[in-house]
Amino acid sequence: MTASAPSAPPESGPPGSLGDALSGRDNALNALRLLLAVAVLVWHSFVVLGRGADGALASTGATWAVNGFFAISGYLICGSRLRLRWRPFLWRRVLRIYPAYWVVLAVTGLVFAPLAALLGSGSTSVAAGLDYLVQNSTLWLRRYEVGHTLMDVPEQGLWNGSLWTLLFEFAAYLAAMVLLGAVFVRRHLTVTLAVLLVLITAAGLTGVGSGIQLPMDLLNQGIRLGGCFVAGMLVYSVRFRLPAAWPLALASLVITVGLIALPGLGHLASLPLAVALLSLGALLPTRVGAVNDISYGVYIYAFPVQQLLVVAAGTGWPVWLHALAALGLSVAAAWGSWLLVERPALRLAHRRRSPRFV
Repeated sequence: MTASAPSAPPESGPPGSLGDALSGRDNALNALRLLLAVAVLVWHSFVVLGRGADGALASTGATWAVNGFFAISGYLICGSRLRLRWRPFLWRRVLRIYPAYWVVLAVTGLVFAPLAALLGSGSTSVAAGLDYLVQNSTLWLRRYEVGHTLMDVPEQGLWNGSLWTLLFEFAAYLAAMVLLGAVFVRRHLTVTLAVLLVLITAAGLTGVGSGIQLPMDLLNQGIRLGGCFVAGMLVYSVRFRLPAAWPLALASLVITVGLIALPGLGHLASLPLAVALLSLGALLPTRVGAVNDISYGVYIYAFPVQQLLVVAAGTGWPVWLHALAALGLSVAAAWGSWLLVERPALRLAHRRRSPRFV
């Protein structure tokens, strides 16, 4: 049973608490998400240049950067769902994810792929570009290649190695929408989320379902990313009981790194990771992205940009130089995505009344 008229949680709490520090836009969360997107980009430079074996540290960093995305998202989504009924909540989530996602699919299939073909990396057509868009339009990735492009690069045929996480992100939105619609869960929020996190963590530690073969390793990835998302939600539920203080941030960061370093204990790091990132979001002085958030755009455009750079200039350049060039171009693409797609969609999302069909 869902709550018919949920009461909104308080927007601010005791001064000096984590919840109070993160109650508005005056925080560094978007800057942190941009940094996490850059960490993924750096790892993908090793991948597209064919030097993945040399980037073990970068690979670990990228994995935990994605985990960090989900932890921050869990915090923000929990607050959003508790403030909104399910229809406006879902409408806003759709408009945040899908428009920019559809545009990057179209740009990849109808601009990037033909450009790669023009540069001598295979062949494609308008029909192939449209097929790439249609096949992947639901977030379930069914088509990785566009025509016969990218057949002569280390990551053959793969135009975007980042988009797979968006399916899990949106699934987490839907799960939060349903879970937080229950009266019992709202009344016992912290306990419910703590029990859920313990169950997910236990599943990860014991390897439940590790032998089950599913497309895209859905179960194991869902346990990993879902645990981080729930950890962020749990931090939200106790946000006014936690101080926005450097000792908490640094201690949580040390615990996170220690658990990651110990074999087999990574699943235990989801909660300290969430506390560390959210504390840093409250404490760091930077406000990059607080108004113009390009982190999502950097994340979804970086990989096709990196593949195009390999097509244009080969694989001989240093990883750091490739990553730097890709970052510059990705920021430009992300800025265009923010101005032309994401910000207009968010303005539509924040209208008072959402469409009746939602």
